[in-house]
Amino acid sequence: MALMKLSCGDISLNKTMGLTVRVFNRVLDMLLLGASYSRIIHASCRISAGGARSKALNTCGSHLLVIFTVYSSTMSSSIIYRVARTASQDVHNLLSAFYLLLPCLVNPVIHRARTKEIRQHLATLFQRKQ
Repeated sequence: MALMKLSCGDISLNKTMGLTVRVFNRVLDMLLLGASYSRIIHASCRISAGGARSKALNTCGSHLLVIFTVYSSTMSSSIIYRVARTASQDVHNLLSAFYLLLPCLVNPVIHRARTKEIRQHLATLFQRKQ
């Protein structure tokens, strides 16, 4: 009988705690990633060879874009799911699809667009059309 009462009771505290833990986890994760990448960027800027420095900073930029894509889709999906009671099931389904598909689709595009050879090829394609 106690389980029935627990399952039928008010779960707003559980939702609030779940959202709080998720946000705290993401913020802590972002702080640690930020500290890590700031050290990497600082070390990259001290590299004397310009090509090596550029390559290191380019790689960091790609990683940060992918991380931003994953975290923004995760957090928006989580917040909408937990907070927006008035949102329809279609909105929840759409956000779930974005959460699952967007990082997977954008990750290769970001890494390919950041590759020098592909960037040069795309630039020549766009110059031909103009």
